Amino acid sequence: MIFILKKNQIIIILFFLAFSLVGCEKVWNFERDFKVNSEGLDGGILYVYSDRVYFQVDKREKIKYKSVYDKYGNTIDQIVTEDWMKNSGDRLNRSYTELYRGFDNSETKLIFSKQAQNSSIAISEDKKTIYISTEFLDYKLAEVISDEDPNYDRKIYFYHLYKSVDCGNVFTEMDWPLYFSVRQLLFDDTGVYGYAVGGKRVLRRTSDGAKTWQAITIPREFRLPII
Repeated sequence: MIFILKKNQIIIILFFLAFSLVGCEKVWNFERDFKVNSEGLDGGILYVYSDRVYFQVDKREKIKYKSVYDKYGNTIDQIVTEDWMKNSGDRLNRSYTELYRGFDNSETKLIFSKQAQNSSIAISEDKKTIYISTEFLDYKLAEVISDEDPNYDRKIYFYHLYKSVDCGNVFTEMDWPLYFSVRQLLFDDTGVYGYAVGGKRVLRRTSDGAKTWQAITIPREFRLPII
């Protein structure tokens, strides 16, 4: 069961709905507390299983301020605590994709964190194999590279693909060209056969657990317009 959450709070309490319908009433079977101690969360997707939860989140580093006082001890200004907080490109670059995992009656732990603004995740039925793709737009580079450059997107967007085969204990970066966009990962229950949906009508397929990929040409009649 998957829940999409938009919460800007540190503690999320989940009451897991495993219910049956009795007339018009919903019967609650059990509840679970799910707690994430992390600043800067900006929503996420919660994957709920009978024995565990995975929480995929987008996160930005928090901007912090400090007071400036006059000689009498009166506050006269508020300024950021670090220089990078003054630059919009630096602030936007300090975005991360994180994955948390929690088992019944155990602490929820961070198991994955990479610099990215967007991501996609796929989990096999047995929960052993996990794929995560990340998309990072380098706003600092975007400030200095001309948008008339024919390779503009390739120079400012960076894509990565990671895989775990032990329920998320260890993630390995897969061989994936940095400029191959990934917007969504779709895998079968085994985690062996899958698709990577990219931008600009691009679709790639794997049949060996993301070791190799084959580009698929989408017939013109099935192509959607590029917005």
